[in-house]
Amino acid sequence: LLNVFTADSGSGENQQIATVLIESALSLVDKNPQRAVELGTVSMRFGTSNSFASLIWHLQVRSPELASKLFLSALALARESRNEKWFSLLGYTAITKGDDSNLKSALPKALQIELLKLYLETLQGTPITEENQKRICGYVSSFILTFQAKFNELLPAQAEQINPIIARCQTVFTPLEKEADESSETRTLKTIEDYLRAADEEKDLKVKTIYQYKAAQIAFDQRNYQRAISILDNMSEESRRLLRSTWEGHRWEWAAEFAFQLFKQGSELEMNQILEKVPPDIRGFAQVALADKLPNKKPVTFIAELLGNAQNNLARSKRPNTDRLEGYLVLMRLYAEYKQIDDAVGAIKEIIKLVNQTYSDEASENKKNGLSVFLEDEKIFLEGIPSAIFERREYAVKDAIASINLLPKRLLTRLELLNLCLTEYKTLSASLQKTKQIQ
Repeated sequence: LLNVFTADSGSGENQQIATVLIESALSLVDKNPQRAVELGTVSMRFGTSNSFASLIWHLQVRSPELASKLFLSALALARESRNEKWFSLLGYTAITKGDDSNLKSALPKALQIELLKLYLETLQGTPITEENQKRICGYVSSFILTFQAKFNELLPAQAEQINPIIARCQTVFTPLEKEADESSETRTLKTIEDYLRAADEEKDLKVKTIYQYKAAQIAFDQRNYQRAISILDNMSEESRRLLRSTWEGHRWEWAAEFAFQLFKQGSELEMNQILEKVPPDIRGFAQVALADKLPNKKPVTFIAELLGNAQNNLARSKRPNTDRLEGYLVLMRLYAEYKQIDDAVGAIKEIIKLVNQTYSDEASENKKNGLSVFLEDEKIFLEGIPSAIFERREYAVKDAIASINLLPKRLLTRLELLNLCLTEYKTLSASLQKTKQIQ
């Protein structure tokens, strides 16, 4: 396990390709789940995307066999690459958020067992020494202790075998804690209050921040969302800067999850209050994430207001264009799902505007934040646009494409659009011909 995990070799640009592919796949789940799986499979070549979990869950509802196929492909990649991001993402997909048996999107126990076996395979066969114990125990903390209840439920015999390793690792820091000074106190911290008390007493800002973050993470894992968010909000500006994008990402993701739970309880007033407390610069991301969680039966007026507010906040956000692009991709898909086609076209225009801004930048190629990849594959871009938009606003889509500033990209995208239209025409013609023969 000294080299158990490979560094994530994907550049920021590759990560952006993965995200675009997954969003395209999500837009195809209902009408063409097989193609959605193909795009999801291709995305894995470029890296991880947080939306991968959503793709698996949507496929589980639409086609459980295809969901299992894609999950097992990702599992094979994780086994081969030993990439920690894949280990974490699959755990989140299958167990952390994919284990609610009351949901149609819950993954089968067989997939959970395969994932747990991978975690064990990676651990076994490597004796713990003084030199490698922190690394191995960091792995144990992240992927064995975190899912210990699942091991006991699904693989009880194997769980007994790893108890000695767990006991040994009780005296070693977790990946988060090992950033702190080697203090014996760290070994006794278990509860939210333990970590907050230690944070109050700690003078070193870095260690203090780690304790606060750990307390917030425990609260969230316990589904005490209000407490988790409160801990994040109480962090100083210096601590937030130390955590960088991690603080912002958790702040809007946790707010979206809390708001969703309040929605399910019928507490829409409290739900809106939680969203309003999200910092303005990232509020749009929380609103988009919430809208993506809501069932499709919500009244159109409610969804229209939520998505409209999200779009306005995304437009005002000062977050990097790469972050805003992700928000607009989800927004486009949601607008189409709720039949708000004009707004979906507006989202397409915003996406292209972001790309144009990137190409108009006089900065060097490596400062384009990966946005150029959005039009690297014109077919993927166009397939990512839901068919309802083409069917009802064909000319508006063509006008949006005409606004692509870079001439080669504009021409190639138009050609690919023509190719897709011809393919659709041939499919419809064949279907009509077959219908006539039957009649």
